[in-house]
Amino acid sequence: MTATHTDTWRRYAVCADPDIDPDLFFPERGKNATKAKAICTTCPARQACLDAAMAEEADIGWRYGIRGGLSANERARLAGKRVVRPRPIVHGSPGGANAHYERGEKPCDICRVAWAEYRRTRRAQLTVVA
Repeated sequence: MTATHTDTWRRYAVCADPDIDPDLFFPERGKNATKAKAICTTCPARQACLDAAMAEEADIGWRYGIRGGLSANERARLAGKRVVRPRPIVHGSPGGANAHYERGEKPCDICRVAWAEYRRTRRAQLTVVA
């Protein structure tokens, strides 16, 4: 991905402080993001962060986390688009291999083994014994 913006704003971002937990900005679905948004309101790089998020998300097509003080849904509404979240990868499962493929990735070894085992089991179930 080629960015059309500069990342110098990151030096001034409040969230870059090592004392701030980065997980605050990536809450689980349905969890409260009030603390992250409060941090963003005090940030001198908020607008540049939001601009960067909007530019990056236009390229990759999915949104996640609090960026520029806005949630993924808020940024999607701002862009006039629907939120598309990648499916989480459950490693060691057949679905994990599919999730890797959906992201354009090669599955990890454990997901590849789980997928192969699933195919073997499924074929055995479908084989008619004569």
